Amino acid sequence: MGLIRLNRYLVLCGISSRRKADRLIEEGRILVNGEPAKLGQRVNPEVDIVTLDGKVLKPQRSVYLKYYKPRFLLTSVGDPRGRPNLSGVLEEIRSKLGVRVFPVGRLDFDAEGLLILTNDGILANRIAHPRYTLFKEYIVWLDEDLKERDLRVLRRGLNLEGKLVEVHKLRKLEPRKYLISIHVGMYHVVKRLFSQLGRRVVRLLRSAVGPVRLGDLQPGQWRSIPGRELRELFKVLRYK
Repeated sequence: MGLIRLNRYLVLCGISSRRKADRLIEEGRILVNGEPAKLGQRVNPEVDIVTLDGKVLKPQRSVYLKYYKPRFLLTSVGDPRGRPNLSGVLEEIRSKLGVRVFPVGRLDFDAEGLLILTNDGILANRIAHPRYTLFKEYIVWLDEDLKERDLRVLRRGLNLEGKLVEVHKLRKLEPRKYLISIHVGMYHVVKRLFSQLGRRVVRLLRSAVGPVRLGDLQPGQWRSIPGRELRELFKVLRYK
């Protein structure tokens, strides 16, 4: 592998991002060959011994999973209010696969659908980064049907927080049920788009993240992302 930046090596060992890796280094929790690590330091994974809080770190095998997040589940580990969260499924995955994974992005507490789980922090950052046009597809149930003029307005795009949110795909599936695809990641973005048209989202399901599709997964189920979808995801993100 040769010399690589320490923060990248930490990501390969399962740290969720380079930013978090740098924070651990700054806090003095990372040692290289028994000495406190420094920001920007390079290591040779074949020779150097890197530890976090005294535990030797080794690169993990990369795991890429799709998970059907049920409604009324937090995309976090733990909650001071005691609400259901991801801790149970993440522990199940660690027990079965022997690696720790984390969620990529978030879904609202009352939303459901596709959530990508991985231990690849670099991929996770690319999925979240606005420079990569990764469309996210949703199935939306509304309290009332949209009018033709509403559809035209959505297709032109709407401004949220001074930013134009463009709609890639928009299709009516059934009465009060629509498919919409966007690539902007904002808080409650889908709900806010329809709210501007005077409509309330009563159910929201994410059906795809780029080429990765929910498929026939049922709420609470998870499985590995198929090779074809994963290759397409890497291609879109210009990764590996």
